[in-house]
Amino acid sequence: MNYWLVPIQEDVWEVVREMKIYGADRDLSDVIKVGDQLLLYVTKYYAKMYGGKIVAIMEVESDWFQDNTPIFPAERARNRAIYVYRIRLRERELGVCDLRSILKELSFVEEKDQLAKYLRRVPANLGRPIPERDVKVIQECMKEEEFP
Repeated sequence: MNYWLVPIQEDVWEVVREMKIYGADRDLSDVIKVGDQLLLYVTKYYAKMYGGKIVAIMEVESDWFQDNTPIFPAERARNRAIYVYRIRLRERELGVCDLRSILKELSFVEEKDQLAKYLRRVPANLGRPIPERDVKVIQECMKEEEFP
């Protein structure tokens, strides 16, 4: 089992939270597997409430499958699927953790002044899993602020 940091937009987070489905525009089955845990990070782009924060840890519950049903906001706007590679998720932990507030404690962010480079792409952290020690720090941080 690996822990993966996954950046998502806030409107996508709402769909993921409700439907327990995550989608990508490319096949990630060689990286993210059943039993892995996704740390969902809401990007600051267009975010109103959760930008810059980890909001959930979810477990991958299914193998990757292809689905052309438009369910995510950008897909519904275009009336066509963009994130056709999908997995089902199980909610493990919900909470709000501002990454900047614990930056000094995170070992995966080697260059603290370059946080943005560790938050790009899927999976983030330059395609590497998040160390379990860092996950524990994030979990503690998430417990401090509950969802409104």
